[in-house]
Amino acid sequence: MSTTELLAERKAELKEEQAKYDYRSDETEINRLNDQLQNKVILMNQKKNLYDEFEKEIVHIEDMERYLETLETEEVEEVL
Repeated sequence: MSTTELLAERKAELKEEQAKYDYRSDETEINRLNDQLQNKVILMNQKKNLYDEFEKEIVHIEDMERYLETLETEEVEEVL
């Protein structure tokens, strides 16, 4: 094998080894994971907002139930 061929072979080996440590692929993976995390946070916030809206509606219904019970009680007392 000639020196040129040996150098070319060694260069190919080094490039292959270097590819294992290519930080750019890690950055791509980090960016992808960051995007996933941001999407998850957005979905969790939407879920929380829906939960809060349901809670408000439930409290409103409970208030209305108490009000109706009060009215019914007053009507019964008036009749008596």
